[in-house]
Amino acid sequence: MPHDGLIAWCFLVGLACGGPPTSDSGIGETSSIGETSSIDGSEATVGASTGGETEDTSRGMESTRTGSATVGTSESTDASGEGFASHHGSSGEPGSGSASSDPASSSEASASDDASTAASNTDGIDPCSQQAALTVATFNIRYDAGGPQSASSPNGWENTSAPRRDMVVTLIEGMDPDILGVQEALANQVDDLVEALPQYGFVGVGRDDGLEAGEYAGIFYRRDRFVLQDEGHFWLSDTPEVPGTVFPGSGSIRMATWIRVSDRRSTRELFVLNTHWDNVSQSSRVASGELIRARLETLSAGDPIVLTGDLNENETGAGILVLTAPSTSESLVDGYRQTFPEPEIDEATYHGFEGTTVGSRIDYILHDARLMTTDAAIRRDDVAGSYPSDHFPVTSRLVWSQGEEGLACQ
Repeated sequence: MPHDGLIAWCFLVGLACGGPPTSDSGIGETSSIGETSSIDGSEATVGASTGGETEDTSRGMESTRTGSATVGTSESTDASGEGFASHHGSSGEPGSGSASSDPASSSEASASDDASTAASNTDGIDPCSQQAALTVATFNIRYDAGGPQSASSPNGWENTSAPRRDMVVTLIEGMDPDILGVQEALANQVDDLVEALPQYGFVGVGRDDGLEAGEYAGIFYRRDRFVLQDEGHFWLSDTPEVPGTVFPGSGSIRMATWIRVSDRRSTRELFVLNTHWDNVSQSSRVASGELIRARLETLSAGDPIVLTGDLNENETGAGILVLTAPSTSESLVDGYRQTFPEPEIDEATYHGFEGTTVGSRIDYILHDARLMTTDAAIRRDDVAGSYPSDHFPVTSRLVWSQGEEGLACQ
């Protein structure tokens, strides 16, 4: 078949030609349950797990499907002038919603700091105004292979000449998100981001043990805007409260992290969930969608919902349709597709460090009807042909769809 015809055919059937498979086959991840695959030709062994993919969103961006820039290195500053709130590796009762079982933990202390600051710094502006808009990003940062590879590999997190760590930090600073969901971050990567981004609070645990082992599907939130009200996490399995458990057929341990925050600007409450679905089993992805759908109804407590994640399938996948199919009023909206209703052939978010654009998205920002996406982008930033991750981050600009007393925003 001619090349042009092949691309058109792949697009019509929803395949990411030249990109990773999105059905029951691996997408360049190291399985934590028996098998090891490789993206860059080298096997990785990271405790019992590894994973993923990414997307992005930009503050004040013009309407554009994709954005790119040359990423440099820069020092971050703390916009709030306060210390960093880190809920890193605090297990408490997994999935219970408590920050930690230890009342003296940094989780509870930092949440208290956020709350005390908010008490004297609540703007209370009109939710319909542009000042109340939210910038949300999702970014699979690609796990750090560790060992000598981390410094010697061209795509190493700590590469001696062009560390991915610095590229990831600079890209996040450039996106300037209010909320950021990250996938595949290992504990040392979380520590690096925590240190480099003191303007953000962080909530997350390692997926292997509910503490610090394995990948995190964590959430960064801007401390000068949000007050952390509650947090939790659960595993994508038949026993969601048990760390390290999986649905049958899964290739890796998978989990979700969530937070409930108060927005100082609009005085609204917001529920945010970040997750990373299995790359091997479609039945696992469907079960993950069903579990998350059920959990959203109870954990969100009626608050507006934002979901970020590497879902490892395109927008017509059976798992995503559990969340987005317009069968009920609780269905979530694909923010990127709300902005760009017509699918294009160059929407790939996974690119395997090659910068490939042809293909479908597997990284998403979803939300309920109380929010609306007015702009979105797939960020394709690079440094002289080197990329911060094997995923492109995705960003969305969200506005509230209702103002005071439930009246529709104009």
